[in-house]
Amino acid sequence: MFVIAGVAFAQDEYWDLWLRGEGYYLLSPDQKDEFKKLSHPEKEMFVRDLWASLDPNQLTPENEFQGEYQKRHAYAKKHFGIPSDRAKIYLLLGAPNSIESHSNSDKYYPLELWSYYSLGIRGLPPSLELIFYKRWGAGDYRLYSPLFDGFKALTPSGLDPDQNQRIRAQLKSLFDPQIVEAAERVSVGSNINESETVRMTLQDPAAVKRFLTQKQRPSVETTVVYEGFNADVYTYSVPRTDGTFRVSIALAVPPKYLTFEKDQDVYQGRVDLLGKITDQKGNEILRINDSPYLKMGSAEFERAKSYLFAYQFDSYLLPGKYNMECLFRDYASNAAGKIEKTFNVTLLTGTLQLFTPLLAFKSSTASSEFTPFGYSFKQYFPKENYTFNSGQTVNLFTFLANPEKVKLEGIWQLKISVLKGDEALMEVLEDFPLSTSDSLIEISRLLKLDGVIPGSYLLSLQLNRAGIKLQSQVSLKITDEEQILGRMRIVAPSSTAPEHYHTNLALQYFIQNNFVEASKHVRIALDFAPSSYAARSLSARIEKGKGNIDMAIASYETLLLETPYDAEGLFLLGKWYQDKQMWEKASERFKKAVETGYYTTDILNNLGHVQVRLGKMTEAVDYWEKSLALNSNQPDIKKELETHKR
Repeated sequence: MFVIAGVAFAQDEYWDLWLRGEGYYLLSPDQKDEFKKLSHPEKEMFVRDLWASLDPNQLTPENEFQGEYQKRHAYAKKHFGIPSDRAKIYLLLGAPNSIESHSNSDKYYPLELWSYYSLGIRGLPPSLELIFYKRWGAGDYRLYSPLFDGFKALTPSGLDPDQNQRIRAQLKSLFDPQIVEAAERVSVGSNINESETVRMTLQDPAAVKRFLTQKQRPSVETTVVYEGFNADVYTYSVPRTDGTFRVSIALAVPPKYLTFEKDQDVYQGRVDLLGKITDQKGNEILRINDSPYLKMGSAEFERAKSYLFAYQFDSYLLPGKYNMECLFRDYASNAAGKIEKTFNVTLLTGTLQLFTPLLAFKSSTASSEFTPFGYSFKQYFPKENYTFNSGQTVNLFTFLANPEKVKLEGIWQLKISVLKGDEALMEVLEDFPLSTSDSLIEISRLLKLDGVIPGSYLLSLQLNRAGIKLQSQVSLKITDEEQILGRMRIVAPSSTAPEHYHTNLALQYFIQNNFVEASKHVRIALDFAPSSYAARSLSARIEKGKGNIDMAIASYETLLLETPYDAEGLFLLGKWYQDKQMWEKASERFKKAVETGYYTTDILNNLGHVQVRLGKMTEAVDYWEKSLALNSNQPDIKKELETHKR
């Protein structure tokens, strides 16, 4: 009896230690509660099944996840203690490439700067600079937040660069430059809010399992930002019958920015692309997040090593002005550069319109008409820099837009010219018979650039008949420098699901305050996918835009029962309750949004105003002070603060 009790006690202690040790970062709070209720045999089976479920390769005898996790766990437990922020990051990312330590001094509270390079983990930047510090110089090391902690949390000096622009300008001469930069952002190119998003991702309870089951690669020792990085972007827009345009976009990167690694007779490379397309007001329309993988044999590599890397994708946009920015990173070398392009999607005007021609260096038969730069089952390969050699053949493609479907008949005259100022250096005339009322009439021609000397020109298309003169032009450059015509062409994965298309279109109309069209398209999206969270949340926002605030609140509250950590949704609900002067509800939703990682001056300022309405002046002042710590250039908030501090 006593022996059995002793064994039971030993087993209890073993599983309790496992739960507070290896299991601490593997199980959710609910899983931990359920685990405690299991019998000893059930716990043993649970853990065995857990490791098996996390095995990234069931075909090998080893469980790679379990081996790596237990190795990291043993080190983290010995050196940092569990639970702790440093242990959590070590389990997630492994050993940093370097650690810079500072003990307690007049300059710093105890802190460590962990630097990671070439992580190669989906969902994280390629490099990270993470600060761990002891708050007020005591306690355990905490993971620093550039957004909420600020540089003043790292130093006992009393210097607060957010309140003193002179000190801010001199910060790198007063303190270690690398610490100063890491205090402002966790990765090169990220802003303070993006840094906070990364920090919250690292703090996610599910992060250990998610990151460690990804395939890792060896890290390299240096991170490089390309100086004078040059890449070309080409866009071409084709109107659709629903008022949108299919915009094909090509990014072309010279081969000098790509690194291939050889494994026996196979060459492998990868690039990471992270960016977005925004409208003129900065609203995000499309996000770019892809990691194309390149693999080829020796013979193919010898042919392709001088080719441009060409990444192509389609986006469906309403007429307007857009900006695309994208970070390009070569995976093997960890070198990165930024690509930017502003482009217009032109509204159809008038009865007939001849669109700007696409300039391609070749074309071929396509298996689908809906690939980027693919039209009527013909694939065009755009010359992304609009530059050709003399004697080269240009593949021209354009279309005559006939939105009112007017019947066009008779013999028209098509004229293709290469212009230098008003002078035509080259001209081709031909008859162009028409007998159609189609809304789009394609025009495709070949033009050989014989006898055109190097320089900058305009390539002009004219279509004339009986007093009607239609014209479009595009820039053209001729050079002696031999042009690269090969492409390592990557077509981005895209969803053809109608619910995605109509949700995106509804969002664009919503941004333009066209709630009628937005409602129409979100209803279509929900007809195809009634459970779509993106469409349902957008539907609630559209109802608010139409003035149906009670319906919007009811819809979003229902959504939050399914996804309680939708930070943006919590913020919107806080705003809507604020509009209805339901101060307690507004405060509750704003605070929940902050807890889930939605840290902005907007939400902190709103929280301050709500606390005033609730008579909680101390809390209001605290939120406004935090907001000013993020952005000190807020005169209205400073005035509120002065008023309520009296």
